[in-house]
Amino acid sequence: MNLDYNILWVDDNIEGLESLFDTYIKGQIESLGFVMKLDIVGNEEELNTILNSKNNFNLIFMDYCFDDENKGIKFIEEIREKDIYCNIIFYSAQEIEELKKAIKENDINGTYAFYRQNILRDIDKINKMIQFDIMSNLDESAMRGITMAQVAEIDHILLEIVKNIPDNNKWNTIEKNAKNARHKHCKKLIDKHENDEKKLELLSKCQEVLSISDSDLKTIILEDPEKSSRVFPTAARTEFLYGNEIFNQLMENYDKDSLIMFKKYKTDVIELRNKLAHYKNPGEINYVELRKNIILHKNNIIKIANYFRNISENSVSNI
Repeated sequence: MNLDYNILWVDDNIEGLESLFDTYIKGQIESLGFVMKLDIVGNEEELNTILNSKNNFNLIFMDYCFDDENKGIKFIEEIREKDIYCNIIFYSAQEIEELKKAIKENDINGTYAFYRQNILRDIDKINKMIQFDIMSNLDESAMRGITMAQVAEIDHILLEIVKNIPDNNKWNTIEKNAKNARHKHCKKLIDKHENDEKKLELLSKCQEVLSISDSDLKTIILEDPEKSSRVFPTAARTEFLYGNEIFNQLMENYDKDSLIMFKKYKTDVIELRNKLAHYKNPGEINYVELRKNIILHKNNIIKIANYFRNISENSVSNI
């Protein structure tokens, strides 16, 4: 689960509507803690190509007279046949009643008609639709899934940063941290379950992890994502980076503000992730703020990862 809000814009002539998304819609989506991802297609071939490669759209904008003909209805039918059931904003320079009639006659659900010349005037209606669409699918369970998935993605990026830090002694430190981390992680997993059968299942997994030798630990961390998350989990990765002198020195020289933001990752994201993961009633959480923080920190950590990747590649090329 991610924080992208995917929009497909189908129009072979966007003249007069160029500012529609960046000026009027992007800000609304970002204010709700999501990132607008926009795909624009201008002909039938491009439309078929994208529909064959992608089907996770949240909203589609389509011109009724796409490709110089009234093919919009035909294309919407094809979209529905591909099990894409998001809302569709259908607009036309022709009379709006004709458009509504075409939608009704073809029994197309989830489609809303707008007069092209008035679409910017009606932007508040569209933004309210987007807000309702986003918020209606964001109960606590959905936020748990989004948060867990996003932190898992960030974990992979953190591990890449760890791998690329030019510190010959880092694995000695990681081995010590991992020993403590895997014991704590296993204890938490077992203690939080009341079901004896589940406890035994988790105990078996934990014994497997705890039996990993120090000599195999580095290989496990680098090559086995499932076990790596248990022997060198999120907390251990962030704490290692927070305490690694070379990482901090290089970041001070590269981008101090980025380092300061990274030091807030634990409180802004991880502590709330832990509440969602371990408590049935996590208390009051501002989910919009959490989503915004996840996006900010993910972009910042990607930036840091790119920096250390360049350091690693340059050091290899200079050997």
